[in-house]
Amino acid sequence: MRTLLERIEWVLTSKRVKNQAEWVQSAGLSRSALAVTLSRLRKGDDVQIKSETAIALARAAKVDVGWFLSGDGSPDGATSSERGSYPVRDRVIDRLGAQYPKHAVDAVAAMHFAGADKFTELDWVDELHKAAQKRSKRVGVRDVDD
Repeated sequence: MRTLLERIEWVLTSKRVKNQAEWVQSAGLSRSALAVTLSRLRKGDDVQIKSETAIALARAAKVDVGWFLSGDGSPDGATSSERGSYPVRDRVIDRLGAQYPKHAVDAVAAMHFAGADKFTELDWVDELHKAAQKRSKRVGVRDVDD
């Protein structure tokens, strides 16, 4: 599933959630947050959602956060060979994660890209710091209130 719309619709039709209203309530979001996003996506608009919103929706639907944000892997979680196993990153998060905002730790934990297996502890600390400085990662082009 390449698009955010496809992933949202998959969650809604896969019985991961009872219905849209229950999903947003479980995620701690307003009812209109997902409805407005879906409406705009279905119209073909470029839509941004905050990473915190996407993470909350993914967790409430019990799907892999990385998959929900990017489409990489699978809804149930990519295997380490699909996503990449980053023991250095995991050590940094275990050791320093409590010192960073939750959105930053979640963003770094969901990272997966070519070359990440070569990152040092300092590289992962830098990624945590950058993620903490950005209040949210945006998906798409236009803001949607949540």
